[in-house]
Amino acid sequence: MKIKDNTIRIDFSPPLIYGLNQFDLISQIIAAEQAVITSGSEETTRHSLTSLHYSGNAVDLRSKIYTPEEKRQIRDQFQLDCKQDFDLILEHEGEINEHFHLEYQPKRR
Repeated sequence: MKIKDNTIRIDFSPPLIYGLNQFDLISQIIAAEQAVITSGSEETTRHSLTSLHYSGNAVDLRSKIYTPEEKRQIRDQFQLDCKQDFDLILEHEGEINEHFHLEYQPKRR
């Protein structure tokens, strides 16, 4: 796994670290690419006031390194492997700042 640059704060919860490792493994298997973190828990990035980024439970990952088919395969495989308490969303689809948003948010059972 790579980090975009030294402005990214990587103070993540243990469950999110697990999800990141799963995403990275899937990325390497499907696309032969390491995952790239583009936004973490830094407070200088604009997220909504209730964003899970600030608590270390969400991260953004580069998506432009994948083909559309690889993006679909990565998303589908991640949801199979980590379906319970994780969400993986391709945000801003088709726009310049498109990215994967990965979050850990336990669901009520």
